[in-house]
Amino acid sequence: MDQRETKGLGDEQRFWLDHLQRCETFSGTIEDYVSSHGLVLSAFYSWKKKLTEDRLFSSKRQPYNRFRRVVVAPQAVTSVTCRIGLPNGTTVEWPCYGERDLEVVLRVASTLP
Repeated sequence: MDQRETKGLGDEQRFWLDHLQRCETFSGTIEDYVSSHGLVLSAFYSWKKKLTEDRLFSSKRQPYNRFRRVVVAPQAVTSVTCRIGLPNGTTVEWPCYGERDLEVVLRVASTLP
């Protein structure tokens, strides 16, 4: 936007529009630009949103994506056959996948006569 197009803007609008445009060509992050110019980050983003909504500014910068997609592959499940001999002569066997299974079986077995 050149001087003629900003003629009807207020001083504050012109100030922030100038910074938004200069930030577009800045090689660092937006946070670096704001910090190096003594600006408040929340004010920078507020004015960016307002001037974008008013169609006075359009960003060409690629947004920085702080999140990455992570795909968790299922682990191979291996089981062990567990066996408990109860005092009443009963033997209990089950495919045991971990400590949690053993806890459940022991809890149930403790309730048997």
